[in-house]
Amino acid sequence: MQITLTTFNKEDHLPIMAMWSAKRSRPLMDADLIPNHGWIAYNETKMPVGAATLLRIDTPYAIINNLVTNPDAPGQEREAAINMIIEALANDAKEFGCKIVGYGTNVAKMVPRCENLGFTVYDSNITVLGRKL
Repeated sequence: MQITLTTFNKEDHLPIMAMWSAKRSRPLMDADLIPNHGWIAYNETKMPVGAATLLRIDTPYAIINNLVTNPDAPGQEREAAINMIIEALANDAKEFGCKIVGYGTNVAKMVPRCENLGFTVYDSNITVLGRKL
């Protein structure tokens, strides 16, 4: 199994992410809210397998967001893609001068995966709220 990463291109890759999110009944944020920096993973047959973006703010903290995988891809490929994407985004955050990269999830099996990648659980009982302006 070979997974390769390609730089995220919003114009090309956002429709793919939106389709995966819809299949998973998880709405994707509005396009203008999606960061431009990210990665998309492809398997050896050039099928897109997973993608995520990195949100940078005006502190040395970045947030991995919009992590989504192709529900039609094999599970092993999705797992490999997730790990590669998270590592790539964490490395990018470090290169951007960030001291920490965060990730939030309500998918229980992502917690041990992220812990294995060096993440620490800070709060497991959080509700994220947003207000459109």
